[in-house]
Amino acid sequence: MFQVIDETDVPIPPVLTAGGRAPKYPFKEMEIGDIKRFIADLEEVKRIQRAAAAYSRRNRVKLLTRRLPDGVRVWRTE
Repeated sequence: MFQVIDETDVPIPPVLTAGGRAPKYPFKEMEIGDIKRFIADLEEVKRIQRAAAAYSRRNRVKLLTRRLPDGVRVWRTE
């Protein structure tokens, strides 16, 4: 059973990221020449690197990552 309600003048909400959640990493905020350092354990470092690679492909930007002893560093080069 369901109920239908007629409505008018309801604004359309803004589109969020895929999945309807906020981005976990700040890649979108990065300008060319920016560097972000993430202090993280090895498993999180791997997630950050995969996320940077996926973001680069989807948004046609160049993000370069390098592991550090205590995390990872991400550069925006293009």
